[in-house]
Amino acid sequence: MTTTITMCDSHITTIEQIKSSLQLDQHFEFTASDKRTKYQWIEEALRKFRYHRLKTKKEKSIVCIYIRKVTGISKAQLKRLIRRHKKAGRLVPNYTHLGRHKFKVKFGPEDIARLIDTDYAHGHLSGKATKEILRREYEVFGHKEYAGIATISQSHIYNLRGHNRQYGSSKAKWVARTKATDIDIGIRAKPHPDGQAGYLRVDTVHSGDKAGEKSSYHINIVDEVT
Repeated sequence: MTTTITMCDSHITTIEQIKSSLQLDQHFEFTASDKRTKYQWIEEALRKFRYHRLKTKKEKSIVCIYIRKVTGISKAQLKRLIRRHKKAGRLVPNYTHLGRHKFKVKFGPEDIARLIDTDYAHGHLSGKATKEILRREYEVFGHKEYAGIATISQSHIYNLRGHNRQYGSSKAKWVARTKATDIDIGIRAKPHPDGQAGYLRVDTVHSGDKAGEKSSYHINIVDEVT
């Protein structure tokens, strides 16, 4: 037996009548012209059977089984709709995503590829330096493939490095390792500046303890020549 229900099912008004219908193993078919009509029926069913005022989980479960059998929606979807109905008091289809404004993508996959190649060719420089390289590739050297990415801002370079999917590929992985310095820093020896500025003497001066507590230290830095 197939029962076709449109906007209302006035012959079923109690939990017991729902149980009887389910026990008869009826095959319900909901005919609706749009999503809004289905939501209106679910809202009416929740109101008619006073779902939010039912005292037992068993009664709520029966109502849920009935709604799902009539409408064909999933258990998870029905739970979301019930939470929305309890919070707002009504059910309205969410169509906001259809009219949501979407910004045009300015830098496409080819532009991102140019940025990745530039990063690897020049050792992953700062955003400011990279921006200048991209600009010169197009304006100075006339490489037309850089026409789009040449206008990128310094801040957006960091955005693309941090959030673009292509930077997650094996080719685009970048590991910045600490580079060994060629200049010794902090040598504890007498400087020999040969009359050239830039050799600094660094000393710490303790201002003395007070009331048994350590006081602050002052750092003195003096150029050996100047």
